Amino acid sequence: VVANAFGKFSKMTFAARWGRDFDSDAKRWRLRAAVMWVFANGIEIMTFVLQGIWPSSFVFLVAFAVSLKQISILTSAATRGTFYKQFAGKNENLGDITAKGDAQVAVADLVGMVVGIQLARMAGTTAAYVWSAFVVLSVLDFVFILKSLDMIVFRFLNLERATMLAHSFVQEQENGVQSPEAISKMEPLISRPAHCVPSGKLFEMAKGYWSDTFLSVSRTSLTPLDLKPLLEVFRDSEYMLLHVPQRPSHPIVLKQSADTLHIIQALLAREWLVRLCKE
Repeated sequence: VVANAFGKFSKMTFAARWGRDFDSDAKRWRLRAAVMWVFANGIEIMTFVLQGIWPSSFVFLVAFAVSLKQISILTSAATRGTFYKQFAGKNENLGDITAKGDAQVAVADLVGMVVGIQLARMAGTTAAYVWSAFVVLSVLDFVFILKSLDMIVFRFLNLERATMLAHSFVQEQENGVQSPEAISKMEPLISRPAHCVPSGKLFEMAKGYWSDTFLSVSRTSLTPLDLKPLLEVFRDSEYMLLHVPQRPSHPIVLKQSADTLHIIQALLAREWLVRLCKE
């Protein structure tokens, strides 16, 4: 009961903090959900190993495993809706695709259950077999999810795809505007976005990958004398590009009235500034 209650609370807290990021970075969150599920399974196996050695750790380990599984299920279900919406496209048959996708998941779960029971009967439940099967199946699960995510091509822009599009258009002009398929192949899933401003790992986990790419004026460390010429240059724009010695990647400051078009304009201007500085 304690473990389930803790899992529900963790699920609600996680959704409140990171739920808004699922749509814009669905592939990475789906991959993270798979990693959390693997860790949760490993912790569940560990509880049976440690309960005889360290009985007091049982509740803690089970609660931690249940929390990871609850968060993984939440993340997987939330991102699956984004994938289904992309598959539906202009046909708008989202209900049909959702029904068929969930049916495939049910069939896969049933087949996996039957195969797992038969393998357990044949090989037994020794510790070496259980851990070996866990490692092999976890690696296969991770590889198959990576392959399936590579097949999904999003036809809408998020910040990562917009920066990749702007970079390829400005820095590699001979290629022209890249297609969604080309951008999808270049989109990294395991590493951070290619053109975001790097920051600390913990800071990125808390604030996101783009927290140092888009700054507020208060975070620029510029004096009023430094800002005055910039405000004059960008007085008719909804954004402002900065050249800060401590931030060589040229962060962007947006006005509150900036919309999606202004963000794309700012990213293109940023790539042109990078190119001019290199030349």
